[in-house]
Amino acid sequence: DMLDDISMIPKLKERPGIKVIAMSQAQYEYLKENLKNEIFLIHHHHINFERFRRTRNDNLVGGAIGHSKYAHDLYGEIKDSLSGSGIDFVSILSYQTRQDMIDFFKKIDFLVAWNVDEYKDYPHSHPTKLINAASFGIPSLSQSIVGYKEFNEFYIPIKNMDSLVEEANKLKDINYYNQWSDRVFNEAEKYHISNIAELYKQLK
Repeated sequence: DMLDDISMIPKLKERPGIKVIAMSQAQYEYLKENLKNEIFLIHHHHINFERFRRTRNDNLVGGAIGHSKYAHDLYGEIKDSLSGSGIDFVSILSYQTRQDMIDFFKKIDFLVAWNVDEYKDYPHSHPTKLINAASFGIPSLSQSIVGYKEFNEFYIPIKNMDSLVEEANKLKDINYYNQWSDRVFNEAEKYHISNIAELYKQLK
């Protein structure tokens, strides 16, 4: 399973009989091109086993989850930029359990998945963060990166901070918000653990 340990790729080149699981379309295509091994595409399941769907806050709350060397300053900049539109912003830099993540998603109305340029063409990135949000009916705003290609129609694209604020403001319209919420919530069902488990059962 190539979820995290991409350092295994050189070793797999020496062991073409080992079967490999890729977790995004971009990674699948990369591995198919660079390995002779048999490759299977099985996405990571989302965290919302209970299929809980949240309702939007009266005042929009955006959020970001995850830690990187850019995160602390970046999240502060996003918070400041959105505050001028009366939109709150919360973030979580670290988490240890599925429940920690569930508690976070239950607070927010939209997710900001900000990607720096170095990840734009990174073949081992994946849309799991966006899918986790979608499973609660939460739309995501993100720059386009190669790792999100199978989810391209199910997040709101942004290019920079100005477009982030512009697209977040559009979500104040309840009808527009609900259209996106329905769209992503329905799409996320294919990534429910019960459906992903069936893919593992089919492995031979």
